[in-house]
Amino acid sequence: MNHSMNKIILLLALSLLLSACASVPVELNRAAFEFEKIDAVVLSNEIGTISHQESVSGVDSGAMAGGLIGALVGAAIDSGVNSKRAGALEPVLHALGGYDPNLYLMSSLKYESAGIAFQAPIAILTSKGDDNETRPTLISSYTVQPDFSGVIVALNVSHNQLLEDSKPYTSFYTSYQVTAVGGDDATNRQAWIERPQELVDAVEAGITEVVQKFVSDYNGTNYVAAERALGDYPVYDLPGSRAPTLDQDVIEDEPQDIEAVTVAIPTSHPGLVAQLKSSSTMTMRTAAKLIGERNIYDDAGINAATIEVLNKFLELGVGEKDKFLIDGLSWCALNLGNTSSQDSREILAKVVASDLPKKLRSHAIHALKVMNGEI
Repeated sequence: MNHSMNKIILLLALSLLLSACASVPVELNRAAFEFEKIDAVVLSNEIGTISHQESVSGVDSGAMAGGLIGALVGAAIDSGVNSKRAGALEPVLHALGGYDPNLYLMSSLKYESAGIAFQAPIAILTSKGDDNETRPTLISSYTVQPDFSGVIVALNVSHNQLLEDSKPYTSFYTSYQVTAVGGDDATNRQAWIERPQELVDAVEAGITEVVQKFVSDYNGTNYVAAERALGDYPVYDLPGSRAPTLDQDVIEDEPQDIEAVTVAIPTSHPGLVAQLKSSSTMTMRTAAKLIGERNIYDDAGINAATIEVLNKFLELGVGEKDKFLIDGLSWCALNLGNTSSQDSREILAKVVASDLPKKLRSHAIHALKVMNGEI
């Protein structure tokens, strides 16, 4: 029996199981978290890779319309469709260069899991172990739409509850991230091949959303997210944007959405200046984080570009849910706190006095304290 037929049988069995269980939903015993909080989650590697949407029409119609023969014919059709979809996705995966979304998922779980249900920071495990069978098990999936217009991020959670008579709790959280409006599948696919960062951004935005849904579900409807520090989220260098060495900041093949920049102020790092001024939030964030990690605080061009970025969003505004933008701008503020220029002090003061998100204002306050020698 081939792999496709095995998959169809598994799907049929799953459908029957879900139908049987649908009438008796299992409630999550949130009161138990007052006595024993979740200290870890188990992240399964069963799926966890960016893949195409499977065609399973044989399960939906073939078996019902023509019995076993119909199912076999449907399976053959599905096999051909799925083979074509896998082949079409291959160039996109190549452009991603081995990008692993689960690395970002692990960081998101670590930094987002707070509240009455969680003992922060939680640990991310690959197996339950014998000491605690009640830790939630999470299975992730990242499914590209057939027309390459977006990606569905899903998180499947199963949890053995503490009470003796409690049944396992299961839940399924999804996020649909659209990257293309209009256009055919060939056009949409080519956009991802040329600008894979757009797909990465969509996947990571989806991961953040499903993790937040998971955390909110476990904490209950009265949960209000606490203010958290900057998370150490991994930043993956795509093949087309990798710098050959740590000392070479100019990216040879920068993404096409990076605007051409004319640097009027001298700089030893023109590549980082260009990235700071990029229209891509993730590109700006990556550059700002890199500047902070390398302690590049005495470059006039970088400092001027950082001030320009903060001024830009003082005018445009920043939404409370713009997680990546807030993170990048926070790095910008922290970096300026290590300079001694009056221009840096003035822009930080403007950020503090603004209505920008609290996290960003808090980091601007911290930066001013560093500048004043208070920290």
